[in-house]
Amino acid sequence: LEPWRATSADLSLEKYFGDASYVALAVFYKDLENYIRTQTVAYDFTGYTNPDPGIEPVSNIGSFSTPVNDKGGVLRGVEFSTALDFGMMAPALEGFGAQFNASYTESNINPRNSEDSNPALNRLPGLSRDVANLTMYYEKDGFAVRVSERYRSSFRGEVYNLFFSRAYTTVLADRQTDLQVSYDFGEDSRWNGASLLLQVLNLTNSPYRTVQDSNFSGGISQPLEYNEYGRQFLFGVSYKF
Repeated sequence: LEPWRATSADLSLEKYFGDASYVALAVFYKDLENYIRTQTVAYDFTGYTNPDPGIEPVSNIGSFSTPVNDKGGVLRGVEFSTALDFGMMAPALEGFGAQFNASYTESNINPRNSEDSNPALNRLPGLSRDVANLTMYYEKDGFAVRVSERYRSSFRGEVYNLFFSRAYTTVLADRQTDLQVSYDFGEDSRWNGASLLLQVLNLTNSPYRTVQDSNFSGGISQPLEYNEYGRQFLFGVSYKF
């Protein structure tokens, strides 16, 4: 198999202001020369042991599924990102701020190299069209509070199937929220050098949901998995000498 080769280009426009604020807009383009797909090809089985000697094959040429080099395609998109210090707007907002980024990505790479009527089966595995992250924070006088939310639109996931074979499933859109609270004791405190940290991951207990990724009855509207993994609480204490 040949390695993946691509010609890519990136362009970014950025504006910085203040001590901790900026806005940026970026576009990216990647032209993939080739793509590795699993295809069924003709194969010469001469020299292999016949598992059923009582039946003589009509021909030594049979079908064999294997990864092969095939045509590639284009991957392109745009991303917007910003970090804002709200203290620049009004003194009462000192310590408050936000960070945000969002991207839109599209691709014409068809992993199956087919014209299947079900578009979900022709999507590039792992690629979400829309991805966004938002963080709101407050940092002042040793206190730090951050609430972050991540959004990812649905995508075609690659999973292990029976006998560790690769299979595909459609993973539905996911939105996850995390919380972090910390306090750093200052130099005037008898606990100078100590800090406390509390984290809550998956604050809203966002579920992991998949639907049928095949041409079976019901198509991609047929539910497949619904899993809730719960919230995770982490607490830490650190001390610097």
